[in-house]
Amino acid sequence: MRAHTCDLDENKIAEAIVGKQIVALERQAQERPASGPVAAATRLQLKDLASKGKLSPVSFNLRQGEVIGIAGLLGSGRSELLHAIYGSDKYATGSVIFDGQPIARNTGAAVRAGIGMVPEDRMAQGLVPDFEIWRNTTLPALGGVSVLNSLPVAERERERGWEAIRMLSIKASSPDILVRDLSGGNAQKVTIAKWLFSDVKLFLLDEPTAGIDIGAKTDILRLIRQLASLGKSVIVVSSEFEELLAVSDRILVMRDGACVAERNTFETSEHELLLLAGGQSAASAGAHHELASH
Repeated sequence: MRAHTCDLDENKIAEAIVGKQIVALERQAQERPASGPVAAATRLQLKDLASKGKLSPVSFNLRQGEVIGIAGLLGSGRSELLHAIYGSDKYATGSVIFDGQPIARNTGAAVRAGIGMVPEDRMAQGLVPDFEIWRNTTLPALGGVSVLNSLPVAERERERGWEAIRMLSIKASSPDILVRDLSGGNAQKVTIAKWLFSDVKLFLLDEPTAGIDIGAKTDILRLIRQLASLGKSVIVVSSEFEELLAVSDRILVMRDGACVAERNTFETSEHELLLLAGGQSAASAGAHHELASH
């Protein structure tokens, strides 16, 4: 696509760059096996997971190395589903079975089992803003930087911070930078990095690319696929359906607190997902998708 410089502004340039990067990710998605990681063991089983007034009973399985996207409009129950899985919704009912074992309904039990959550409000819920990069990065896994699992070693903690900076290309001159002084995208990378040094097997990501710059957005989407390639499982919520199509193996559509449809990524489109999220029946949305694909 060519355009005269006088016709461009920063937003149009950014949109063009992001579009190109997302298209490349979608092409990679199309090249993944259509059946997904079907041979992999089941990692997560939800059985009638619900929360009164917020979430209708939801049941599904998630395999090792699989990425499930959660599509839906604002207020559809997407975030509520993640909080119910993670145990931060104390009113949630139903069963969460992880690697064959039921998990008690609290966040401590979820973390011990190997579940990490990156919440939508990263500064209020995911980070300690007045702590440095290294301190935020080491908080969930102090054992790896401590003597006898009890006495943190400052040198090891700072090296962990440097490792996080290198692994996720965090734009910071030092791990001593306070996370409140980072850009939104780099702060989000710290929120994810803190789980990478723990034995996390399931990542719950709530709007991980919201409000961040172009480069960080693509880095995080690629990281999701990298985690899957390492056998990690991921559930990702995003308002950007195009991004879900780029990284997910399957997509669940939420509406009014209920899961109303499930689609394999290679069998759906952004248009169909929007129709389903907006209230079209699965049959009607599927018919629109068939027409659009011909």
